[in-house]
Amino acid sequence: MRQPQDARRSAMYAYFIGPDGVFPSLLVAVLFLIMQLGFMATESRRRRKAGASLARLSGLFPPLWLALLIGLIARLVCGFLKIGVIRGDIRDAVVWAGVLMVALGWGIRLWAQRKLGHYFVGEVAVQPGHAVVRDGPYRWVRHPAYAGGFLSSVGFALMLSTWLGALISAVILAWAYAVRVPREEALLVRELGDAYRDYMAHTKRFVPFVF
Repeated sequence: MRQPQDARRSAMYAYFIGPDGVFPSLLVAVLFLIMQLGFMATESRRRRKAGASLARLSGLFPPLWLALLIGLIARLVCGFLKIGVIRGDIRDAVVWAGVLMVALGWGIRLWAQRKLGHYFVGEVAVQPGHAVVRDGPYRWVRHPAYAGGFLSSVGFALMLSTWLGALISAVILAWAYAVRVPREEALLVRELGDAYRDYMAHTKRFVPFVF
């Protein structure tokens, strides 16, 4: 009777603590989500000071959270089923690539937020006195904050060593951007006119010189 119990204990140990265990992934997930909550709290305080309603602070937060949550769930499920998880010698390289993507994505997003100042909001809206911003990261792409969010979310899944989670996160965010960005740009063209049309003609959406 002890052998099956010992085997189950060994399997549970391997699932959580072993070389491909999920415990390090859970720790990374908790730390990352705490950082994301801090970012949202900072944005909420800034919006309150500007007199904006918190009920409108939606934007891309739901899709971003969904992408992060699915990345974590995919890691747990894939670890249990032994599918979709990056293993072997390449794992460490992929995890560190994910770390770099998260750091780069957060850096780009924060840079974009600081450059836009009070124009940076969570919903599709044009602020009083809104003007086209062409410097900082906006010199290279029209939506650097979204590009940064994409990088950090996919990088998060790679940090959890799950290629399936990274793929699902990428699909979710690509869908969210495909819905939101055309609405946002149509509003900016309507409100800012030729200035934004000229900006669109000379600047790519997400990837400099490419797309």
